Amino acid sequence: MTSTSKVRDVAVGTGGNLLHAARIASTGPAGIGAAVATRGYSIARTELARRKKAKKQKARSTAGVSRRTRRLVVFGTLFGAAAGAAFLATKRRRTVQPPADAPPSLSDYANDTPRIVETPQV
Repeated sequence: MTSTSKVRDVAVGTGGNLLHAARIASTGPAGIGAAVATRGYSIARTELARRKKAKKQKARSTAGVSRRTRRLVVFGTLFGAAAGAAFLATKRRRTVQPPADAPPSLSDYANDTPRIVETPQV
């Protein structure tokens, strides 16, 4: 695009805007209010569309995992926890406590002779 065509586009755009503004102003306050309301409505509509698009894009980026996969992971985790708890419970149940030592009987003391322990003198 040459500089001449740029200048012409700016002039045409500016002239068109000026003509549009003059036409709206000539209709009076009602025309100005209607033009402002129409412009505000179009801005609000484009903003709503932009937000909706951004929301969909964000949801798409965070929802990289399908619902079926998430369900599989959740139920797999629950099943794994239950299986681990059952394994630990059965392992504890299978352990056998060793029998306690029997206390010495009186006959064991009857045959013993008293021992004299000498302490070293300093």
